[in-house]
Amino acid sequence: MTTELADNVRKYRRRAGLSQEELAHAAGVSPGTVRKVEQGGTVRMETLHALARALGVTTATLLAPDAPEPVGRGEDPTAST
Repeated sequence: MTTELADNVRKYRRRAGLSQEELAHAAGVSPGTVRKVEQGGTVRMETLHALARALGVTTATLLAPDAPEPVGRGEDPTAST
């Protein structure tokens, strides 16, 4: 898979405040599968769909090459810094 996919899964997982193990449980996959995806390994489309559902995003969002940096929990995306 692509490094964009690996980076996006990691970003959205962290945004959700989940460990790899917690994401794996929520998606119904093994923790090793989540690790493999985040390391850029190959993954089945069905697995991507399950990960996207568990993260509350679309599969297309995970595959997007230029996904925006996700906003963390409790952060107001409209607040100026």
